Amino acid sequence: MYLIARGWGLAPDDFWNMTFAEFTLEFELRRPREDDHDLPGSLVRADIDDLKNWNPE
Repeated sequence: MYLIARGWGLAPDDFWNMTFAEFTLEFELRRPREDDHDLPGSLVRADIDDLKNWNPE
């Protein structure tokens, strides 16, 4: 979390004074997104089923 906040340009003191709620709000506002879909949570049920059935052998 510290390195993410430093990547945003926050001073160390600003990070250490943040609450977890403040950090998660900042993260939600700044995290990467794509135009056609939101990156987190973009899996559909078929994707999850494929992952469950995946066998690396």
